[in-house]
Amino acid sequence: MILAVIRKLGRIVMPSRSGNPGGFSLVDVLVGLVLLALALMFGLQVSIASSRVTQSNMYVSSAANLAEVKLEELRNLDYNLVLDGADGGTLNDLGEAGGIFTRSWTVVEDSPDTDLKEVTVVVSWDRMGQTSSFDLTGVIAQ
Repeated sequence: MILAVIRKLGRIVMPSRSGNPGGFSLVDVLVGLVLLALALMFGLQVSIASSRVTQSNMYVSSAANLAEVKLEELRNLDYNLVLDGADGGTLNDLGEAGGIFTRSWTVVEDSPDTDLKEVTVVVSWDRMGQTSSFDLTGVIAQ
């Protein structure tokens, strides 16, 4: 098969046997169109996959930022006010109401040691029926 394609491509460069030096046969044109179509389909698939990965990375990055912001907010509170909680409703990537993200946090007292609180912030989002989440854990001292 490959040898036949190479022979066909060789006709493009070399003059034909019939003595007509400037033309392509219908088979040559069809082979060229098939190869072009295959290359375009492959390029489209790569482009779509790349777009999906980029969008997925964007969601993970936004979720990580939302988790980090909440953990810093909790660190700036009085130690006794650091309790379990969740934001009411959904958030956008800037932490404002009305997006695709939900954020909650849990607090474990005296963990990993006395007078320390282990805080885990979980940011979740749902895209195309698939739920994903990002967890960030930190420790707050008294």
